Amino acid sequence: MIELYGLAPNILIVFSSLLVIAIILQTMRLFMLMTHHEHRISKLVIMYEMLMLAHFMLATSLVAITLMQRSIVADYLYGYRYGDVVIILFGAWIFIRDKRPESLICSLFLILTLPGWSFNYGQIIFLVVNLYLILRTFILTNLEWQKIKENITRLSIKETVDLLPGGILYANRKGELLIVNPTMSRLLTALNIETVINTLSLWENLMGIQDSYNVSVQALDDKLLVRIRNAGSWLFSKNKITVGSREYVQLLAVDITDEDVLNRELEESNNALEALGEEISLSMNGIDQLEKEREVLRIKTRVHDILAQRLSILSRLLESDMEPESKIKNLKPLLTDLTGVLTGSIDMDSQGLLSSLIQSFKLIGTEIHIRGSLPENEKVAQVFTETIRECSTNAVRHANANNVFVDLGEDIEKYTLLVQNDGAPPVFPIVTGGGIEGMRNQVNEVLGKFSIESDPAFHIRVSIPKNREGGFDD
Repeated sequence: MIELYGLAPNILIVFSSLLVIAIILQTMRLFMLMTHHEHRISKLVIMYEMLMLAHFMLATSLVAITLMQRSIVADYLYGYRYGDVVIILFGAWIFIRDKRPESLICSLFLILTLPGWSFNYGQIIFLVVNLYLILRTFILTNLEWQKIKENITRLSIKETVDLLPGGILYANRKGELLIVNPTMSRLLTALNIETVINTLSLWENLMGIQDSYNVSVQALDDKLLVRIRNAGSWLFSKNKITVGSREYVQLLAVDITDEDVLNRELEESNNALEALGEEISLSMNGIDQLEKEREVLRIKTRVHDILAQRLSILSRLLESDMEPESKIKNLKPLLTDLTGVLTGSIDMDSQGLLSSLIQSFKLIGTEIHIRGSLPENEKVAQVFTETIRECSTNAVRHANANNVFVDLGEDIEKYTLLVQNDGAPPVFPIVTGGGIEGMRNQVNEVLGKFSIESDPAFHIRVSIPKNREGGFDD
């Protein structure tokens, strides 16, 4: 026991405190080795660590008793120190079997502390060896604790399940509840489903929930969409899983509140689009009908204008002083080609129609004098030609005119038309009939201006802008 002679009391106090800590740590390590089933340790190693614990307890007793007896060594514990021989043999055997150098190092160090050796600084060797063993216990205990933290245990599984945002419930084939996390418990409580005793009827209870102000349930194939007021939308699913030869029931609830909101917004948008599509379809049908009516009106107006023109010409011919043979010669083409004129004039371009118009009125001695040229834009040209036809017909019918003067012009901003005649001036006020209203409507369709003026003489003026949205830029 010479190793303990000469050590100062302060050293003995610190050393005994370290040994007590080593006993605590070694006890904890033994407990972890025996309870940590994921990393099995051989019984030989367990026995080795238990012997190491006994060594710490013996060393602590030696130091503590020596300190309490004021440096008088407890000789009656001297023989127990030979128990380290067993530790040395165990360490050597573990090194040979498992190739663990740490156990061999411990055995070599413990050989130096066996009683019977005589060293000049035996107490220093005793302290160093035991300090090494204390440090070894601390390191190995920490490593073992890290293994436990890094590996999956029943406790870690429970913690993980509890922290999951979704609801989880597991039961065995008999319906006995095994696992339920707090989220699932809160959902079942919100749905007025009490603590589950037999989970076999749980799914039927969920499907049997009646829609109310707070809850609505919708079946989606083999799943249930449950909307809970102030708790979001949850998708419940039930499955049977097999682990080995055992069957379990799995009930999951996934939070799909955001997705459900987006789906409902998308559904509302689709409904709105369908309603809008129906309105557009009705509007298109209305537009088609309106276009048909406008086309019919255009044809009627064209027929009216041509018939009025021909009737005016016929009337003038019949009242003229021509020889009967000349009247018949001029009347015959006006009567025989009427059908052809009615059908052909619809597809005739504006310039051709104007030329035909000039020739027709020339038969009755009425000259249409054209100054300028029709616009290159065909739509404007059609409006101008129809206006010239109606004005010429009215000039012959109502004013007995022999000449109709037409001025066509254009500038950067607009197309212009001015129509006058040398017939008798009208009696004011002028009562507008279908002909004048027809001209006015045609001009209004192209956003033009139509006016009847009498100063200095009776004339009709038309102005159609060039630069406008959907306008007539060349």
